[in-house]
Amino acid sequence: MRHKYSELGISSKLGDVIGTGDIKTRCSDFVVNEIDLNGRVVKLENMNIEIIPEIVDLNFDDEIKSEIDKIDIKTSSTTIELKQGCTKEERRTIHRYIRNKFNEKLVSKFESDSQCQQIVVYKNKNNADRQRKETVGKFVLCTMLKMNNDTSTAISKLAFKLKINKNMIHAAGNKDKRAVTSQKISIKGKTIQQIYNITPLSFIKLGDYSYSNTSIQLGDLKGNRFQIFVSAISAIFTSRDHLSERLKIPCEPISNIWKDSKDSQKIVNILKRSKGLEYDLAVGLTKRPKTDKIGAINFIPRTTRQLYLHAYQSFVWNSAVSLRIHRNLKIILGDLVEDNGQILHVTKENMEKYTLFDLVLPLVGWDIKFPENESKMDIINILKKDLITLNNFKSDMVEYALNGNYRKVLARATNFTWKEIKYADDTCTVIQNMFDSEEPIIVGDSSKLGLLFSFNLLTSSYATMALKEIICQN
Repeated sequence: MRHKYSELGISSKLGDVIGTGDIKTRCSDFVVNEIDLNGRVVKLENMNIEIIPEIVDLNFDDEIKSEIDKIDIKTSSTTIELKQGCTKEERRTIHRYIRNKFNEKLVSKFESDSQCQQIVVYKNKNNADRQRKETVGKFVLCTMLKMNNDTSTAISKLAFKLKINKNMIHAAGNKDKRAVTSQKISIKGKTIQQIYNITPLSFIKLGDYSYSNTSIQLGDLKGNRFQIFVSAISAIFTSRDHLSERLKIPCEPISNIWKDSKDSQKIVNILKRSKGLEYDLAVGLTKRPKTDKIGAINFIPRTTRQLYLHAYQSFVWNSAVSLRIHRNLKIILGDLVEDNGQILHVTKENMEKYTLFDLVLPLVGWDIKFPENESKMDIINILKKDLITLNNFKSDMVEYALNGNYRKVLARATNFTWKEIKYADDTCTVIQNMFDSEEPIIVGDSSKLGLLFSFNLLTSSYATMALKEIICQN
């Protein structure tokens, strides 16, 4: 669902916009690559998997290998006798060979007594990796390239394919729906081979697999790299230089079908084909007692529930920032600023030290400093409209308690480039991606003109607000 900026609490801008244009005419016009904690831009580079060296080096008896190759996968169990002196390393290689050959639908165990040694091969009822201790980590890390699905929806559909709970797949953040995006995800309870073998999804590509002992957590990123094509521009963008100085917008507030119908089963029926987050919530409302709203909300994955909470914080923040920007584009007494990691109030003595790039406003919570000026009452009044007080941000349940934080009002885009592009029509591919077989058309024999922007933004900085500063759109 698309929203107007005003619905998100955004009613102010920094510069005068004199250009118009269209964004996201095609999904491939908006490309986002995550920047990981090491500063690397995440790109899907290798969709194949490397064969485990131990499996390539089949250092065990050819007769045993021949017996394994003859096993009927429908047989409940098969026993293979080992020759005397079979080493532990050879047995480990045999176990791995069996798992790899039968895509882990069969597993094996070693048995021995005074008379003989043998390998028993049997069906893996859970189709899970029962020999997981032999891998190098309990999580699979991989790059997820997706199109026309937000991260939460893509994870839900991927979990369905893998036959695991969606809570077993983690990402550092939610990426745009109408876009082509790349990000790292972690998957628990599956091996690389199992993930590689699933039936492909048309809108998701996976690759760059590795094992890890730790999962990816929400916030495990430095920022994002954007490539955005603005089509059908109608004027020279004198405001394009403002892209390095832009207001920010966090997540959109949550659209609430429940508010209109109060019929959760009806909502389930409407959304059952998509099975997204709204569907999960509707199922929760159907299965839990009417008084147990928390129980219903818990049907949504935990990381997404956190995003919902942050979305409301962001709505309040957007509204307060809009009011602050509307009043003054300079530092004023009582403002909050960040100075070497410390949050300080602006006084007469230190006012000359700071600019708008130091200005912060709180993401509301129970443990924050307020500005000592009109912005404090702005925040309190916004909360009052929703019948919320600061005490509501405290909770005995840790995941629902919000102590608050601070976010800079302005941020600078880095590694910023732009160029004009002529193109023939809206079906032209401008930015190369793995979902388009068509080569990018850099210059077309046409009077149509667009602009291609590329830039980096830190976390909690959003490209849509940068575009708002240069395009007349709501």
